[in-house]
Amino acid sequence: MTEKCTLTLNREDVLQIRDALTERLNVWRGTARYLRGETEESDFPVLADCDKAPEADLVVQHYADIIAKIDLQVS
Repeated sequence: MTEKCTLTLNREDVLQIRDALTERLNVWRGTARYLRGETEESDFPVLADCDKAPEADLVVQHYADIIAKIDLQVS
C-alpha cells in the first residue's frame, strides 16, 4: 500500500505546485502524441525521456490524477 503524506502549505504555494505539475503533464502529453506519430518533434520545445507511447500515457494519467486530487482539496 502506498504511504500517504500530509503537507501544510499556503494556498499560493499549493497553486504553484499545481502549476508545475500541469507543465509536466503537458510535456508528457506532448511526448505521448509525438510517440504515437500525431505530431512532429519540432512542435514541442521539450519532450520527456520516453520511447513508448503507452508508458507516456500512464505518466500523463498519473499527473492528471494528482492534479485532480489537489483541485478537490484546494477548491
